[in-house]
Amino acid sequence: MKKFNKCLAVLFIALSFFGCKSNDDEFDASINEVFYTDVDPEGMDISVLERIVDILDKSVNRYYLVLDCRQPNKGVVKMIMQYDSNGTVKEDEYLFGRTFNDVNLVIWWNDVYWNITTAEPNKELKCYLEDESGRRSSPYTFRINLVD
Repeated sequence: MKKFNKCLAVLFIALSFFGCKSNDDEFDASINEVFYTDVDPEGMDISVLERIVDILDKSVNRYYLVLDCRQPNKGVVKMIMQYDSNGTVKEDEYLFGRTFNDVNLVIWWNDVYWNITTAEPNKELKCYLEDESGRRSSPYTFRINLVD
């Protein structure tokens, strides 16, 4: 029994030292919110921006796509938007254009549009943050209505 207790103690100590490794390369960026708006976000508090859910064809309207996120490691280079298009999963990339040193970040892209051939209510969009190594954040999902 003494040998068992000693082995158990040695195993516990070994796991304490070697089992808990540092997660320095953990990608812990996260998305707080992604939304469309038709108001220029420049200089505005995003909490007052109208969230547009009904998206019209590009010939009618263009939008701002707004991203509110956290990037503790400050290595995010783009947002990936994933969605279904006629049974195929498509990915659109939204590049940051430069490296931001802010942990909390609000960024947007203007002149964003959809080519709509048929109406699609309740279309699911999954967004991921991605760093230069290709690591992705957990998804952020939101829904829009594509209006023909």
